Amino acid sequence: MAKKEIKRDVIEVLGYIRGDNTGWGINVSKISWENEPTTLNVRHVNEPADIISKGISISDYEASLLTDILIKNDYGSVDELKEAIKRREFFTDYGEIINENEEDIFVFRIN
Repeated sequence: MAKKEIKRDVIEVLGYIRGDNTGWGINVSKISWENEPTTLNVRHVNEPADIISKGISISDYEASLLTDILIKNDYGSVDELKEAIKRREFFTDYGEIINENEEDIFVFRIN
């Protein structure tokens, strides 16, 4: 039996969590599956994202609940979120952030 083609529409790639030298990585995207409402997706993808593998899809509401759970369990704090917003505002004033790692080192493209 042939596999059914699943229709997907990648609305926006929000960012990358990690990548490797094989061309595969994990990204965060807004995707509409089978013409349904857009969901937030964290998935393994290859570049240029023509193959999307295992991951999760959650609604905006579920993403909000996940954020609350992470903060409540010390996987982030309001102060850390404020600092992240300040960093984003600074860099987006001057260019596009391409990559960011846990040491707060940014690689960005000047506009």
